Amino acid sequence: TYTTMYTKNNNQVNNVALNASYGMTTSGVDWKVGAGYLNGAVMGDETGGNTVGAWDINAQTMVNNLTVLGEFDRTTGKVDEISKVVDAWDLGAAYAFPMMGKNSSVNVDYSAIKLDSTYSQYVVGYNVEAVKNVWVGLQYSYNKGVIQTAQTGNTGPYHISYDNTHASSK
Repeated sequence: TYTTMYTKNNNQVNNVALNASYGMTTSGVDWKVGAGYLNGAVMGDETGGNTVGAWDINAQTMVNNLTVLGEFDRTTGKVDEISKVVDAWDLGAAYAFPMMGKNSSVNVDYSAIKLDSTYSQYVVGYNVEAVKNVWVGLQYSYNKGVIQTAQTGNTGPYHISYDNTHASSK
């Protein structure tokens, strides 16, 4: 199976993440671009506990109540015996509006990961701010494709995690 977090504790730093972004407001449009690097992602048991790095580029823009974001990720090396580098991407949008006196939003998202084939996930959701700074929501996701592990030949079901840098078991 795949994990989304590596927390081996042997008195050393195993995960390092660096992120940088730049943003500003231009003619009423808020925008931000960024890039990052993560060292320490464990992609699965097939790596023998070894880690692989991943980098990403991302962008976000907000016009009035509409927010659109995109991200592309790539591992810096192979994640197992059958694949090469892993590419993943995400494109999402959210629209904020008041409903019955509460802050609300609807969102749609498409994400994909490319291993030996492309596996994708579609998400739609609704969120409401129940009390100040506390949001609750519902989401529906549809996963297209099944990721097969190299060592065991197991076929999931697996889905793409929200940050798109790792796959995780459903």
